[in-house]
Amino acid sequence: MNTRIDPIAFGYTGAIISSIGMFIMWVLGGMGYYTEAVIMMERWHIFFSLNLTGLIGGILKRQSSVLLHCIYLDYCITS
Repeated sequence: MNTRIDPIAFGYTGAIISSIGMFIMWVLGGMGYYTEAVIMMERWHIFFSLNLTGLIGGILKRQSSVLLHCIYLDYCITS
């Protein structure tokens, strides 16, 4: 069985999963749960905060970095 993982599809999957995780963290942080984890998210991710623009900015930043890494991986595999 000779199967190859598609890096672009892998990147989309990783971006979607990380966006869902960031959304869940945003909701729980807004409710007052996992406040220490939300503080760490605000430190690690440049645009993440507990307002709507912080959520959108954090998700877009995370998706772009995951997809760029997978596009680079695809380039390295095919070259």
